[in-house]
Amino acid sequence: MQSQFKPSHKKTSRYNLLKAFLFIVPLLLVGGAIWSVFGSITHPAGAAPARSAAINPLLYGTNLNLADDSDDQALTAPVAPLLQQMHIKIVRIPMRASTSQATYMKAANLIKSVGAVPLVILETPEHQSSALNDDRQIIVTMNNVFSNGIVYYEFGNEPDLNNSDASWYINSWNKNVPALQKLMQNGRLVGPSTYYANYDYIQSFLSKARPTPSFISWHEYTCDASWDASVCISHIDNWTTHISKIRSIMNATIHISLPIIISEWNYTPAHSVDGDGKHDNAQFMTTWTTKALNVLAQNNIYASMQFSVTGTEVPLIDSKNHITPQGSVFAKMGS
Repeated sequence: MQSQFKPSHKKTSRYNLLKAFLFIVPLLLVGGAIWSVFGSITHPAGAAPARSAAINPLLYGTNLNLADDSDDQALTAPVAPLLQQMHIKIVRIPMRASTSQATYMKAANLIKSVGAVPLVILETPEHQSSALNDDRQIIVTMNNVFSNGIVYYEFGNEPDLNNSDASWYINSWNKNVPALQKLMQNGRLVGPSTYYANYDYIQSFLSKARPTPSFISWHEYTCDASWDASVCISHIDNWTTHISKIRSIMNATIHISLPIIISEWNYTPAHSVDGDGKHDNAQFMTTWTTKALNVLAQNNIYASMQFSVTGTEVPLIDSKNHITPQGSVFAKMGS
């Protein structure tokens, strides 16, 4: 099966520019015309976006950044009321070797205080020598904070990023996850957290992972920052194709359709969006985010996490602790 193209990511430059060029040129030729039509039907800045009749509350999720262990905005600024205003119900916690357990405890308590649930990224020992010890410690922390409450655990993050062969990840899952699972008080296993809707990788994982995860996860973005706004919006429709295909893979491989978690999403994964005319365009961000949430809802996605709440190129809360246009869509659609 052919994997799906994903634009160049802030974490890597491995994707061949020619592939992106061949993929996007035909769309760019019509992009201007499409956008001129689309612009006439989008919501004006500040207008209430269309509401979906039944959006799972867990679609209103986000990622913590935690790039600065001692001074992360989400843990040092009064963001809790803003998270509640945006109806955030699930928050993904990244694990980093430099992050202290005290920081994880603060993150867990913040999530609990706003009535949300955590999704924790567990480290893989292939990428971090202290991973298993770190994993055990954070599981204990989550047990202490959430007691019998559900905690979602995603093993690894984008394991296909620099290695398209799933064997190492499957072997690590089968070797390490059973022991970690025994420590979880009320944990739910999530994987494989691929960089994009990687059909082959997910099929291999499903066929050999023991135990089978409770949830299948991957990441969704739509365009590079340099691409035309109309392309970024139209590519949300690709998510429906990805979801349908992976459900077919699940049914063919394990004969059940596991619930799906899109644990990262946004319009672009680009490292820099300066001057792209989109991240600071309230009309675009409102239109794009409204459509994204509605498409996730229409496809019966179990949970999703926008990337990310603070400290990134396209946050829900800006550096001055104000809700961004994207965050405003969460607030309006969840009300």
